[in-house]
Amino acid sequence: MSERETSPWTVAFGVGAAVALGTMLWPKSKAMAAIRVDKPMAIAIADDFMLEIVRAAEAWPLEFGSVEPGKIASRYVQVRAVDGSVIPVEATLMVEQDGRDGFSVSGGAYRLSDRTVVQVIVSGSFFSKSLAEDDDREALSAAIRLALMHELTHAADVFDVTTSANQRRFKAKYRDNPFVYHNEPIEVRAYVQEVLHEIETHLDRPSARPYRPYLLAMTPDKAADWTIAWNQMSKHLTEANRRYILKNVAQLLTRLREEAS
Repeated sequence: MSERETSPWTVAFGVGAAVALGTMLWPKSKAMAAIRVDKPMAIAIADDFMLEIVRAAEAWPLEFGSVEPGKIASRYVQVRAVDGSVIPVEATLMVEQDGRDGFSVSGGAYRLSDRTVVQVIVSGSFFSKSLAEDDDREALSAAIRLALMHELTHAADVFDVTTSANQRRFKAKYRDNPFVYHNEPIEVRAYVQEVLHEIETHLDRPSARPYRPYLLAMTPDKAADWTIAWNQMSKHLTEANRRYILKNVAQLLTRLREEAS
């Protein structure tokens, strides 16, 4: 499984989604078409999910507070697909207990007859005492935001997850093969959203504001180095996919410079 760490949290993304994705239907000539997720909507849902975890941890009647496994929240939204259609989406928050010291966050996406389901799956030990720490809550909240943006990008993409055979094939294809996983066009597009969101989040922090003009003048590769997503995947990327992601970063920096001028 592909993983990244943000101490004390372990943050894992994407492989659950990859298992469920299936065969690309988008024409090869548009295989790297940009997808833009509704960022305010994604952040609002992710923040709601974080609150649900805190509430569940505080309500669960164990000595230190825990969370009952299973689906603890759902939000229904509409996502505009890359082909212009509008897709009904059920965003769900799943909790799994695995006894580890810390948490992992993963995601998944699959289509039903009437909607696409995207999942954010938080695994680990849930103690309200730990969730009361600001740094811990911020780290988990950031991980949930990134996972949800990744999966909503898949929802807006064009892929077929209608058969269990597709799911089995993709599970076998991605297992222990980060090169194949990270260079799949649907995954590259989803990770672009993570990289861009992380850069904007860094730039929006109060501590970064005095240095914003300098930071916006950074080269795309330096800006990408800030991000968990880029540091996780860049070593596995083909040169073409590296250029594609850095081109998107360059476009973001250009837009932000223009808005600041």
